[in-house]
Amino acid sequence: MKLFKMFLFGAGLLLLTGLNSSCESNNSTGEKIEEAGEDIADVFRTEREELQADLKEARKDINDRIEKIKNDMADASDEAKADMQKQLEKLNEWGENLDKKADKLGQSVASTWENVKSDIRSTLDDIDEELEGTF
Repeated sequence: MKLFKMFLFGAGLLLLTGLNSSCESNNSTGEKIEEAGEDIADVFRTEREELQADLKEARKDINDRIEKIKNDMADASDEAKADMQKQLEKLNEWGENLDKKADKLGQSVASTWENVKSDIRSTLDDIDEELEGTF
């Protein structure tokens, strides 16, 4: 996160320097602006790809836990099955939530990136805390 903010600051500084430089031609200023834009887009893509990988990993973990609970239910008592069913419902809810976040991430644009990233990280942190405490 800090690296991304520092990069944006540096890119902005580069843009301002390029725009305010009277010694350079319009072509080189335009090239610098284009390069800075490409660098920002590369950072955005990289962070987005990392979040997509985190979402897939969390979804896989949830799916694995769902499968384990389903397998364990076959030999469980009626009381244990009721608890397991509640766990399955919660895991399915988390999985659906992650699926929605993945869709949202796929449709997001750069202007809303920070909000989407924060929301996804918060969801992943909440699920991690719950998974560690209950299963």
